[in-house]
Amino acid sequence: MKKIFGIFILIFIVLSLNSCKTGFLGVPDIFKGYYQSEDTVLDDKKTYLFIYVTTGSLTIYLGADGDTNINRKEYASISPYNIIGFGYDYIFQTGTMNGTINFNGREGAYVLIQEHGSQTKIETYCRKVN
Repeated sequence: MKKIFGIFILIFIVLSLNSCKTGFLGVPDIFKGYYQSEDTVLDDKKTYLFIYVTTGSLTIYLGADGDTNINRKEYASISPYNIIGFGYDYIFQTGTMNGTINFNGREGAYVLIQEHGSQTKIETYCRKVN
């Protein structure tokens, strides 16, 4: 009788765990790479938004067309602990900004970034560069 009860509890636990849909910390490695906005994001018409996804974290920076070198000072590195999501949709928040990233498969991502205490808002589509 105890074995049957134990098996019943085990089956119940397995079914409960398989039906959970919780968010994960960080961005999965399936989305690793550089993403560049299709259009310029500032008024100078030369500055693009770049996102670099690596091992759960994000690096967001501005640069010229095709610039995948992150030696500039204008970047934000976001740790996996500040990113939560599931599937293709992820949200992040830091002390200076928050935003969402909705990946479109492995081709690109829709990005929305808002700066805290400001009306600054960047909303664009970023195509995967490499």
